[in-house]
Amino acid sequence: MWDKSVSLRQSGARSAAGFAILCILGTMCRSQQYTSYERGEVETMLLNITADIKKHYYDPQMHGVDWDAKVRDAKEKID
Repeated sequence: MWDKSVSLRQSGARSAAGFAILCILGTMCRSQQYTSYERGEVETMLLNITADIKKHYYDPQMHGVDWDAKVRDAKEKID
């Protein structure tokens, strides 16, 4: 039998991990110079994380976090 509470915890954990990665990526992009290939890789990770969070996270309001603004900010830092 499918346990919805387990699924919600798993999606919450994935989302929290994604948010942490997003914060780390933003910090890393400010502290070093990257090649265009590396920036492309980081941008791909950002897009994948964003898609997973939008698809799997149970709270569409993100507990008050403006996710789209966070993604835009990270994208600017990557560029």
